[in-house]
Amino acid sequence: MPFVGNTTRLLHESIQAGKNILFEGAQGALLDLDHGTFPFVTSSNASALGMASGCGVPAARVDKFIGVVKAYTTRVGAGPFPSEQDNETGRYIRDRGNEYGTTTGR
Repeated sequence: MPFVGNTTRLLHESIQAGKNILFEGAQGALLDLDHGTFPFVTSSNASALGMASGCGVPAARVDKFIGVVKAYTTRVGAGPFPSEQDNETGRYIRDRGNEYGTTTGR
């Protein structure tokens, strides 16, 4: 299979052939263009249904969504963090989960 091609056609042909397709998202809910904490958002929809607008597969053709989430919320970069625990509990969770930014170490 070539690395460059018409991915929309490939996806629709795969759906017609009854093949399974796996999509993976890379952003969190607070970064979603429509539902995030504007202006601290990304340029696309990060929700599960954002997959449909990003790849050209109608959401009605998706049989199953599987969501994977962390047990606690984190925030990378600037922007509001409504549930931030700036206390002993927050420090415990940060240390226990090793939740430190790779660039800033925060």
